[in-house]
Amino acid sequence: MKWLAFFFLVCSSFLLSCSPNAIGTITFTPPEDEIIVRSTMKEFMASHPSPKIVLRSTLDKEKLSFSEEEVSAICNAIEKELTKGDFQVKDRKTTNLKDSATVDLILDVVKKNATVDYKTNVYTSKTKKEKVWKYGVVEATGILFECKFIIASTNDVAAIFEFNYVDCMNGCKYELNQDGRASKYQAKADKKAKINSLQKNNPMEIFMRESTKKMLANIR
Repeated sequence: MKWLAFFFLVCSSFLLSCSPNAIGTITFTPPEDEIIVRSTMKEFMASHPSPKIVLRSTLDKEKLSFSEEEVSAICNAIEKELTKGDFQVKDRKTTNLKDSATVDLILDVVKKNATVDYKTNVYTSKTKKEKVWKYGVVEATGILFECKFIIASTNDVAAIFEFNYVDCMNGCKYELNQDGRASKYQAKADKKAKINSLQKNNPMEIFMRESTKKMLANIR
């Protein structure tokens, strides 16, 4: 009987180790945006419908800084939306910020916190059911961006916005293992398409463009 019990124990362990891992969608939910718009901002925009603006960023000078390419992509994304919003966007590298004839507004973009931690063990299954992964947690590090609109002639901070960015805000597929490991899941057939999609639609750039749209909607 002992050998039979041992046999069942071995078989059970084998079947457990070979059981399929869960494939689920992980979604991280950042805090709500913080929006502060003073009356001076609204009044300025009413009298300057197409203001001259320059973007000032310190993203490349802070701890845990972005690469030069990432900073350029973020700034370009913001400037594109400003241009669409009928702002006269000035070159951020050559514009004299002290010359009120050259610029009406300064948009400061800084990385206020680059170590915002997110954790979850809740995922959505293929059948759209919310489940708990009991073998561990999925972790991610988010970024808190702060953007300030400054009226150049008075150096008055007229509006402040805070936006939280974290990967998988819109959901990412993960393979959740019984040994506590979690990794992003990508079917082999979709890998090439995914790479091409990311090159055209960088999540950070999309986030900054959408954030810029929110700012413009609030300051007018």
